[in-house]
Amino acid sequence: MGVWPEERLAIGLRVVRAILRNGTERRGMLAVRLLHERGFGVTEVQGHSCEDVVEILDLMVERRHVPEVVQLLCQVDLIVIPQE
Repeated sequence: MGVWPEERLAIGLRVVRAILRNGTERRGMLAVRLLHERGFGVTEVQGHSCEDVVEILDLMVERRHVPEVVQLLCQVDLIVIPQE
């Protein structure tokens, strides 16, 4: 299948990674809850940046669901980068 039809049909899987600074808001927990409510599986890892505790969320989703996942994550934090 060529690149153009594949892009148009959104076939395959994509990795979406979100790194959320938690602070007192516990953004990671909120994001996981929102994603689970919509039926998405999430791998959650806690880490430390130089400034704060962070939650690293990894999702493997069908390409057609990437915009929905990004939209949900943006409700919690404004910076979300789908991996190519």
